[in-house]
Amino acid sequence: MTIKVLEYYNPDSCMIFCNKKSDVSYLEQVLSGYGFKVGALSGDVAQSMREKTLTAFRDKKLRILICTDVAARGIDVDHVTHVIVYDHPADHEVYVHRSGRTARAGRSGLCISLITPVEEIEIKQTAADFGINFIKMEPLTNEEIAKKVSERTRVSLEQEKNHFGGQKATERISRMLPLVKELANGTTDEQMLLAYLLDRYAWKKA
Repeated sequence: MTIKVLEYYNPDSCMIFCNKKSDVSYLEQVLSGYGFKVGALSGDVAQSMREKTLTAFRDKKLRILICTDVAARGIDVDHVTHVIVYDHPADHEVYVHRSGRTARAGRSGLCISLITPVEEIEIKQTAADFGINFIKMEPLTNEEIAKKVSERTRVSLEQEKNHFGGQKATERISRMLPLVKELANGTTDEQMLLAYLLDRYAWKKA
């Protein structure tokens, strides 16, 4: 579900909070393997690497930071657009600290909690304790994600094309139209070539 959330929202700057160091390591491996550029902060990460990762995150060279609460202490970053709570903390006040990492300095932000049916009881108690109005959402479907990614990729492509410049560039692009039509109307393997190119473009923007 973490991958689906990241694909759908495409956050500019995101912190993912885990309760355990092992979950930080697990998520780092999974997300990195999927193609996301991530950094990890936990007690198992060497201090030199932690400082390097934190600097990259502060400088916006790293968009996704996975961490435990202990490792995240003292981090003062005001550009976080999204917080993902991977598992709900036992201490409800910790949840408030996690969610408060976004929407700083007058900016907007979004905190997303990934919860199990058991954790739903805990999050309701958190809501009651701190007056938080949680919005329950159904898990994202592949169709919803595909639509969002397609819309975002199309807008980005159109913007780049408009700035690409000039009649000569348009003429050069138009020479690809026969191939585009051939692939689009061809076999599944041929259509996958177009999908591959669009996916590579989208991931370069991620």
